[in-house]
Order: sequence, then C-alpha cells, then structure tokens
Amino acid sequence: MKPGLPRLDGAQGSDEKRTEAYIEYEEGASQSLTQRSAKNISRLASFASRRSNMSRRHGGYTIVEVMVFLVVSTALFVSAAALISGQQGRSEFTQSLNDIESRIKDVTNDVSTGFYPNTNNFTCSASGGGPVIVPPSGTPVQGTNVGCIFIGRVMQFSVLGSGGEGFNIYTVAGQRLTGAVGSSEVTSLSQTMPVAIAQDSNNHSTVNAFDSGKLQSDLRVSKMTYTNSGTTTNIGAVGFFSTFGSYSGSNLVSGSQTINLIPIPGTALDMNSQSLADAVDSFAAGSYITNPTAGVTICFQSGSSNQYGQIIIGSNGRQTSTSKIIGTGNCP
Repeated sequence: MKPGLPRLDGAQGSDEKRTEAYIEYEEGASQSLTQRSAKNISRLASFASRRSNMSRRHGGYTIVEVMVFLVVSTALFVSAAALISGQQGRSEFTQSLNDIESRIKDVTNDVSTGFYPNTNNFTCSASGGGPVIVPPSGTPVQGTNVGCIFIGRVMQFSVLGSGGEGFNIYTVAGQRLTGAVGSSEVTSLSQTMPVAIAQDSNNHSTVNAFDSGKLQSDLRVSKMTYTNSGTTTNIGAVGFFSTFGSYSGSNLVSGSQTINLIPIPGTALDMNSQSLADAVDSFAAGSYITNPTAGVTICFQSGSSNQYGQIIIGSNGRQTSTSKIIGTGNCP
C-alpha cells in the first residue's frame, strides 16, 4: 500500500467512509501535483527571463529583432537615397537650364556686337544673285569674302536623331549690295538674300560651318513656339539678325543697329541640318514675323526629375532679353 493511503480494511469504518477518505486523498494528491507543476513552470519562465535579460546585457538579439532592425534600416536608406537623388536631379536640371540660357545670350551678344566666328573653311562671294559659299581654293586670306556680309545667327533645337538633346547654331551670310558692284547698299533683310553657312539642297552653300551642341543632364526640348498677337505657332529654329542702315539716295541717314528676333517659318523640331538650311535660305523672300509680341518660348523637359523649364526670348518688346519659368510635370 502506498504511504499515506487510507486503509481500506475494516479498521477504518464503513465502506462509505472509506470511499470518502480515498476521494479526499486523491484530490489532495492531484492538487499537490498541480501546484508542483505550476511552480516548475514559474521557475522555467523566470529562468528564461533571466537568460533573455543576460543576453541583452551582453549585446545579443533574437532573430526577429534583427529582422525588424534590417527592415527599418533598409526603408530609411531607400527614403534617404530617393530624397538625395531627387534633390540632385533638380539641381542638375536648373544648372543645365542656366547653361543653355547662357548660350542663347552669347549668340545674341555676338550678333549685337557684330562678332561672327570665322572657321576659315569657306569663301563667300555675291554679285546681286545672293551669296555663294564654297570651300576655299588654297589658304583663305582676309578680304576674300567679296560682296558678303554676316547678318545674323540661327539656333536650331531638337536636331533630328538627337532625341531632343541636340542643337545647332548657324552663321547667316547675305549680300552687301542689291546688285553688281556699284549698286546701293542693302537696307532690308530680304535684300540680303540670306544663306546659312550649311549644306543645302540648292547649293547656295556647299560648306558646313555651324556649331553643334548637346543639352546636359538629360535635358531635352519638348516644345518650341512663338506667340504673336495671341496666336501661337510651332517652330524649330529662331534667328537673331542685325538691322540695316537707311539711306536717302547715296547718303546714310541712320546707321544704328539693333537686333531683330525672327522665328524661322517652315521649321519644326526634329529637322536635319540641310532642311533647316533650306528654310533659312528661303524665308526672307516670303512672309515672316519680326519680334513677336510674346517672344519665342522653348520648353525643356527633364529626364531625371519631374520638371520642365521654359526659356522665353524677346518678350515685352525686348528682343535680346531672356527669362525662365520652372514647373513640375510636363511642358504645358
């Protein structure tokens, strides 16, 4: 018999009493076992807690804690990288816009001061039928451009095949006299019969002497227009031309020069240089707008930030002035 069990023989009394005593014993034993189990579980939990605290004191982390740390750190890094990249993209966009605006100002200043680059790879002659520009025979010398004058420069944007990033700057020559030697000086742009110094389809020029450039920092031209008296027209090139002195007979009445801003008709974005040269060669014989009331607007789109920028040339009657507008999204 187990120690502590109530006796089941007659010494303990009736069967009913013996049964009650046995039940009380089993209940007591069960309660004792439950209490011991609870105490053991409590001891194990206390031990695990002490181990966890000791682990933290010694710099250790659970796998879950490490994973949470990595997720949070990655999110913070991605957010910071995106913020820095966006700021850098905006700064590069603004700087690139300033660079092309500066280039436009250089062109207008060259025309206003009468400076034109001479690459010494062409000669120009004219005798009343318009300039003829050909490669030099031998070494070019000063004074060989007989009867020609330089009258302006033209800027073409979004050259064909450049993805909107390429631009060309053309020097434009014209004849100095209205006819053969002894004729009067020209007094208007149409009388000069302008020719871009670039190969054209009519062989007015068989020489390419234009400057080519590329917009920086993924900048590209999305739209180019001029607005005159409320009407907006798409173009691909704009010209800056000197004005001419006026005469009374053979006497010069006024020789002061200013700059005229002329959107080149018949041009569009994504033209090649020959098509552009053809347009320059022919526009003065037709109808064109001089100094449009709202100027010429070139809209540049950023390829790295959600921005656009507009450079406005010659608005408010100031042909050589430029201004900028920077906005978010696509060109309006």
